[in-house]
Amino acid sequence: MSVSIGRPSSKPGRVSVVNSSTATLAGDAVFTGTAEDVSSYGGISVFAYSDVDSASGGLLFQSSSDGTNWDSSLPVTLTGGTREIHTLAVISKYFRVVYTNGSSAQSEFRLQTIFTTNDGKLTSRASSVISEDYDVQLTRVVSEYGTDVANGLNPERSVVSKFGEAVSLTTSYTPVSIGQVYQTPQVAGATTLRIRAGNTNDTAAGSGAREITLEGLDETGAFATETLATAGTSASSATTTTWLRLFRAYVSKSGTYATAAAGSHSADIDIETTGGTLWATISSTGFPKAQTQIGVYTIPLGKTGFLREYHLTVNTSGAKTVDFAMFKRENILETSAPYTGMTLLHELIGIGDTVDFEYKIPTVLPALTDFGFMAKGASSPDATVEFTIELVDS
Repeated sequence: MSVSIGRPSSKPGRVSVVNSSTATLAGDAVFTGTAEDVSSYGGISVFAYSDVDSASGGLLFQSSSDGTNWDSSLPVTLTGGTREIHTLAVISKYFRVVYTNGSSAQSEFRLQTIFTTNDGKLTSRASSVISEDYDVQLTRVVSEYGTDVANGLNPERSVVSKFGEAVSLTTSYTPVSIGQVYQTPQVAGATTLRIRAGNTNDTAAGSGAREITLEGLDETGAFATETLATAGTSASSATTTTWLRLFRAYVSKSGTYATAAAGSHSADIDIETTGGTLWATISSTGFPKAQTQIGVYTIPLGKTGFLREYHLTVNTSGAKTVDFAMFKRENILETSAPYTGMTLLHELIGIGDTVDFEYKIPTVLPALTDFGFMAKGASSPDATVEFTIELVDS
């Protein structure tokens, strides 16, 4: 008698009719597959596509030992217009798929489940977007990690590069920003903002800045952006957004095709409350900068920040030195005592030149955390800071 040993013969997969569907779902409707005995199979592949978002964690892969009591996989949220592909090991006798639609009715829906006799691996093209919830065996040739993040190929991650400048520092710590302000009101102090009356050329039909885009957090702590038309020597209209933090503003439209000889705005552009409290300045000193220089940032709701690096410089004229303090304050939505403390992360004393620091292990900044630099110095020195934070969906 002869015995041969080798790989078992490969059999084609079987499409599960009762765990597949193309019938569109109304808003918030649920597709629940039927329990199937998968004990004779080695793997399960599931493909899902919807033209609208699923509910949060709306795609579930469920296993059961008795066909009655079900255990769910980690939930997967399907973004409208994208495709989810997952391969699963058979871990229980029975299997089914559950899909919960989001609030919008579908126009297109494709869900297909295939039971296989092997655990085939998935591959993707180098240009494909890879999400955090894709299966770990998914592979592709990747470029340098930071480049992939910057190109949006890892959609749950993004990079924030912030820089700030403080001119003529005093002997008291102030934020490293033009005007040395970074407003941090409590929720009750969230406010609308406007462009302060300025130069006649910085107006909606002028040769200077025609509109300014604001970026920050609204009163819920969520990331917000809004664009305002400039109004020259008059104040602009107020925003519809109620702002809790403003960490960036920039010239998004100009009446001038900017060159080295002519910038995109004619004068300093201040952002203020309707009561006249300054929140930010776009400086024109030296050359129109076209955006704010704020060395502070606040981590938006739904994100976790990872501080990767920072860079500090000092105006060394006259042997001036600067003291820098890196601070964080978590839980910015707190409304009553006891409050989370504003804590020092790093202090650098008597800096007279430049400092570059890269973290081998990034500093974690939870959602709704103020982070940034303050500085002080005798003899009115100037200072700049730059830092990079990687944001990851919480």
